[in-house]
Amino acid sequence: MKIVLNESNNTVEQYDPGDRLDPADWPQGDSHLYTPTVDGGTVFTDLSEVEAYNIDDQAKTCNLRNKTKYYLEVTTDAVDSGAPIDGIPDIVANGVSTCTITVKKKDKNGDVVTDATDTISAALSNGGSLDSYSKALVSGEITFTLTSEAQKKITEVHAAVDGASDIESGFCRMQFK
Repeated sequence: MKIVLNESNNTVEQYDPGDRLDPADWPQGDSHLYTPTVDGGTVFTDLSEVEAYNIDDQAKTCNLRNKTKYYLEVTTDAVDSGAPIDGIPDIVANGVSTCTITVKKKDKNGDVVTDATDTISAALSNGGSLDSYSKALVSGEITFTLTSEAQKKITEVHAAVDGASDIESGFCRMQFK
C-alpha cells in the first residue's frame, strides 16, 4: 500500500491500497510517496476524510485515519508568569491556588458545537486535583477548577468523551511553581 502525501499541508493526495501507483503519477514538488499503516485496517474511499499523523519524513512512513468529526479543546485561564518563561501556564505550588480549565467541543472547522451535551471525563497526569472528574457539556463547553499541589511539578489535564470514536480528546499542560 502506498499514498502520496503533500508534506506542506499533510494532506493525502492519492491512495493506492494495491501498491500499484504508476511511476508517471509519482509525486513532485511538496508531494512524496509514503508507506502508511492504517488504523483498523480501513480502506479509504474518500481522501477528503483522511488525515495523516505520526509522520516520519525520513523513513517516508505515516499513519492514516479518518478525520475526526469533532475534537475537544482544553484551555486554562492561568498564564505563564515567567522566570523562566517556558510557555506552560502556571499557578502557585501551595495546595490551595486554583485556575479554571475550560473544555470546548469543536467541529473540524474549529467552531464550538453549541448543542453538544456529551459527558466529559477529565484526568490529571501528575498531581493536583479537580473539582470533578466528569461533567456534562452545556452549550458545547464546561469548566473544571484545578487546585495545585504543594510540590513543584508539571501536570497535564486530559479531557475525553468515553467511547466516542468521532471525538478527539484534548489536553493542556499546567505547572505548579
